[in-house]
Amino acid sequence: MGTNIGEISRKGIIPHEDLAFNPFLRISEKSNSINLEKDLALKYLHGDTFSINGAMGFQLITFEKEPLGWIKNIGNRFNNLYPKEWRIRMNVDFASAQSTK
Repeated sequence: MGTNIGEISRKGIIPHEDLAFNPFLRISEKSNSINLEKDLALKYLHGDTFSINGAMGFQLITFEKEPLGWIKNIGNRFNNLYPKEWRIRMNVDFASAQSTK
């Protein structure tokens, strides 16, 4: 019962997806978050890499102020912490092209 906060690793605590999605905690309003446009949000959900500006460390990724998941910004790149089994498997370039027609 309850919300998973995170996982303890040798380098610290890795935030869990449940923490981002819990509506009672409203983490997106209280934490460092990066709001993405639609095309970058789809790339994030697909697991692609792209350049992103934000503070170092764990950041909550949002789209239209709705939480999507976590990244760890390590400077020149970021680690996508979105679970692999949840990722979009279709070509996201095709999906974004379809929505603009």
